[in-house]
Amino acid sequence: MERLQVRIEQFPPAVLAVVLAATILAVGATVPSLGVPPFIYFQF
Repeated sequence: MERLQVRIEQFPPAVLAVVLAATILAVGATVPSLGVPPFIYFQF
């Protein structure tokens, strides 16, 4: 695990930003968005 961390630390910040943005876009495109979660409408 430490080797992975050291390797990631060697990348320039711009590369890390692009990878993070691509990951966020990929997750956002594949996870369905149903708007506001229904549990907000429950009355307690």
